[in-house]
Order: sequence, then structure tokens, then C-alpha cells
Amino acid sequence: MGATLVKDTERTSCPDCSAAPGRYHMKGCDIERCTECESQRLSCGCTDHGDYQREKWSGIAYEKARLIAEKNNLYVKWNNGWVKCSRNDEGASHDLNEATFLLMSGKV
Repeated sequence: MGATLVKDTERTSCPDCSAAPGRYHMKGCDIERCTECESQRLSCGCTDHGDYQREKWSGIAYEKARLIAEKNNLYVKWNNGWVKCSRNDEGASHDLNEATFLLMSGKV
């Protein structure tokens, strides 16, 4: 199987805040990543979240991110914040943030 180029990936609005591809997420969006630690912005421990640190939505479709998460065994569960876990752990869900980051950074 060949590499998937970001430019060849279908772009859609953010499924949480409806930001268009290339636009900033709305405040409180569950999908937005922290620009400092690259974790989910809502649950990371970073203290300085000024507007100058907003993340733009990549436009990568949910299904594409889900498939990347499955292929790379990227799962998280809630435990007073999102933590990495195994796909078999109770409450596990796909880590769509990490999957999108890997795709956008060219690591998958």
C-alpha cells in the first residue's frame, strides 16, 4: 500500500465545532490540539492558552483519522483526562487527535 498524501485526502469541516479546513477551531472544541504539548487542548495541563496559540483545523475526515488510529493502535480512555490505552481496555476509543497529527506531520 502506498503513502497517502495530505493533498489527496478529502477535507471536511471539523465534526465538533464546524470550522472549515484552514480555519481556527472554535473555543471549547473537543478536536483541537494544544499547540504546546500536542494533546487535546481541553484536557491538557498547559497553562497559557492565549488566542495566539489556536490550532487551525486540518480538514481530515473523521473516517480517515479513525482508520489511521486503528492501523497504528492509537486508543485513549477517560481517566480524569484522556490517557493512552489498549483497544481492549474498557472505555477505549480511537485517538483521533493523535491520528490526525500523524497524518498531517507525514508520519503515516
